[in-house]
Amino acid sequence: MTKKYIKKRKSAKPVYIRIFLYVLIVVSGLFLIYMALFYLAQPPRPDAFYDIPEPLTSITPGTIIKTSKISTDVANAQAYKVMYISRDENNLPIAVTGTVFVPQSIPPAGGRNLVAWAHGTSGIADQCAPSLLASQATKHLPGVQQYIDEGYIVTATDYQGLGTKGPHPYLIGNSQAHGVLDSVRAAKSIPDSNFNGRYALWGHSQGGQSVIYSSQLAKSYAPEISLVASAAAAPATDLATLLKDDIQTEVGKVLGPMALKSWSEVYPDAEMSKIIKAEAIPAANLIAEGCIETANSIEVLLPPTKELPKDFLLQDPTVAQPWANIIANNSAKPSGISAPMFIGQGTADNVVSPALTQTWANNLCRTNSNVTLKSYPGLGHNTAGFVVVNDVIPWLAGMFSGQKPSGNCGSF
Repeated sequence: MTKKYIKKRKSAKPVYIRIFLYVLIVVSGLFLIYMALFYLAQPPRPDAFYDIPEPLTSITPGTIIKTSKISTDVANAQAYKVMYISRDENNLPIAVTGTVFVPQSIPPAGGRNLVAWAHGTSGIADQCAPSLLASQATKHLPGVQQYIDEGYIVTATDYQGLGTKGPHPYLIGNSQAHGVLDSVRAAKSIPDSNFNGRYALWGHSQGGQSVIYSSQLAKSYAPEISLVASAAAAPATDLATLLKDDIQTEVGKVLGPMALKSWSEVYPDAEMSKIIKAEAIPAANLIAEGCIETANSIEVLLPPTKELPKDFLLQDPTVAQPWANIIANNSAKPSGISAPMFIGQGTADNVVSPALTQTWANNLCRTNSNVTLKSYPGLGHNTAGFVVVNDVIPWLAGMFSGQKPSGNCGSF
């Protein structure tokens, strides 16, 4: 009886071990597959072009540090990767990279107008710079081919800290605006640009926030160039409301950790350990390492969000300091914009609430009657730029041609 029992115990033990090893191998294999997909979905790493010279060769905003001709899928355009001088949110000189597209058509007698693109969220890591994917610009920059066909120069800043070393101040309005406005200044020095100094702003989501801040700073920060009009698709305006609306959604669990990670690197007192639960920090850090500029990368970033507890925050960042001040100071105020503005908003947007955009536009109408708000039934967030741009292009053409500005304030 004892021998038989012992024999069963000896034969059973290896079965449990084999099951454990099998599960371990499967889990490890799935993890390796996931990590491979994670890195394959990311843009290429920045090369030597993105290395910032020390010391900076100039501190004058808009001064080009270096350029490189690149090939893109934009027809009839010569594209340049550029590094230029800009300013951070504290007005200190920094180096920022981006892309400039110059039409190969004969410029008009008065020179070329320009459209400055402000990109939506691509991520906060160095490799998330849109210029790294400039070879596929038509997939990432809404309207770039149409703008080139219309004879516009197109600039596309990466913003501070994307491509170049150092943190990216995600959703930090002044930093983003400086990057946008200085990309316009930089275009003056591009060979054969024939830039006449007149420009428009165009952006989506985070880029919509950048457009608003750029519109507000245009006259004081860059008075030597002339802003004609601005356009934004689903702009990020009231950051507190956006955070509260989105933080428990799949997309919010990507954008929220990116924002909190970014702010922890930009503001020394905004420590992640004081706002995100300890068990959630590894997943938050992994999310912050990813980019969402490529078509399949957002799906790759979703699995780590499953590791975040439902309530992964220790405090409400819209109330707790210093996050509450960061959020308040970088929520776009509906004032200080004198140029005509076009705003496009999808009714099915689950990232930027249509009601939030409408409220913001209504408030802007109190000081600027040249505001046009257009709603797009059934349109979500991710593709909004590619839809709205079809109305922005003819609208901007009218503004550049001297058409009298008008808006639809009071009717939305």
